[in-house]
Amino acid sequence: MAIAILGWGSLIWDRRNLQLISDWLPDGPTLPIEFSRISSGNRLTLVIDPANGVPTRSCFAISAFDIVSLAAENLRAREECNSRDIGHLSADAERPAADHTRATLHDWLRAKDIAGVTWTALPPNFPAKRQREFSIDEALAHLASLSIDEMKNALNYIRKAPAQVQTPLRAAVSVQYPG
Repeated sequence: MAIAILGWGSLIWDRRNLQLISDWLPDGPTLPIEFSRISSGNRLTLVIDPANGVPTRSCFAISAFDIVSLAAENLRAREECNSRDIGHLSADAERPAADHTRATLHDWLRAKDIAGVTWTALPPNFPAKRQREFSIDEALAHLASLSIDEMKNALNYIRKAPAQVQTPLRAAVSVQYPG
């Protein structure tokens, strides 16, 4: 029974201890994604963001684990986060009506004939970290406030995102910080 791991950011280029039996495939579910989380080193990182994200085709790979909870634990260890920050869903679960992301994932699982899926569910935190609502201008102001080393790392993360991840912030960064 195949369990999919979803990725749209650093999982793609930095697997670390994530155990996969396939390469990353570009036809994962379409989710609302944006660089609206401030992570370590003050980088702006990609998260599912229903308020600010744009429909983006995610990537997926098949986990080495064939039980959803074990694949989720492997992803949690790779992400070095709490269990509550890892989402998971089985195809045989009832389709969630109230949660658009889970409903989208459920439909995608069924269409792909995959038994389950797990993903990083860290929330956007830009307003909590900056005391301002997320916007392109505010995100660019955040980047401009960084030290040279932090800026280099932050821009590197944005530039390394898979080519299919085209968000408004990524477009603005490519104009503001070409290279």
